Amino acid sequence: WNKIERSTDHMVIAFEAYQHLRAVAVRPMTAISDLTSIHVDICQSAHQKRVAMILLPFHKHQRADGAMESIGHGFHLVNQRVLQRAPCSVGILVDRGLGGTSQVVASEVSYKVVVPFFGGLDDREALAYGMKMVEHPGITLTVLKFVAARGTLKRFEKGEEDEKEKEEKEVDGEFVRELLNDPRGDESLAYEERVVESKEDIIAMLKAMNKCNLFVVGRNAAVASLVNSTDCPELGPVGRLLSSSEFSTTASVLVVQGYDPAADTRPLVEEDVKYEQASREFADSTV
Repeated sequence: WNKIERSTDHMVIAFEAYQHLRAVAVRPMTAISDLTSIHVDICQSAHQKRVAMILLPFHKHQRADGAMESIGHGFHLVNQRVLQRAPCSVGILVDRGLGGTSQVVASEVSYKVVVPFFGGLDDREALAYGMKMVEHPGITLTVLKFVAARGTLKRFEKGEEDEKEKEEKEVDGEFVRELLNDPRGDESLAYEERVVESKEDIIAMLKAMNKCNLFVVGRNAAVASLVNSTDCPELGPVGRLLSSSEFSTTASVLVVQGYDPAADTRPLVEEDVKYEQASREFADSTV
């Protein structure tokens, strides 16, 4: 317990130091929650504080040999439940040593960020987050927009776009036009369009960018699955590829799920039936 308490104290001190040195408002808070209900506390806190995004750590960490190792199925479920019920956007960070172990002065930060853009709400949110990052003078951003070859969809099937896909495409186009009008130009922001005909084309182009420090990707990108694995659906088709050990062992990945208030008809907190039952049984046993 003492070890955990000291570790928590160090985290709070680190956040407070960051607040004073970087002129950023930081409000550390400690909450003791059961794994079966921690998502409720997270979502309620986000709602009360009107936050724009919840950032969660991926439930796997990278070992010294580059392989990904799970820290527990319970944490995996926490992330999935937050994604289902969050009142704002959500980001899941697959950390591969972003920032390293040594302290870096803010003026000396030098990171390369890549945003693969396929289209859709989540990709637009990921791109918006990348645009916020590039406001730092030490960060360069490359936006890689993938365009399906004529006559194919990004599912790589022959066919016509439906009305919803056409509307999304128009919104994506307007979003990208705003990006191209950014006054920073080529100084810290680069934009590229790549025409692709297959999943293999996408994988090859992403691998060519894997020397960056961070990928920022949309969870529900408008693209077919790029890997056969289905054990981490919360990362989406692109995130699963980028977080696999076969792809890279150095580039971190931030998977972003955008929030659409118009489409959110759920209550803020949906109680877990099993959790309620377990709570009642515990109460009965203590009477």
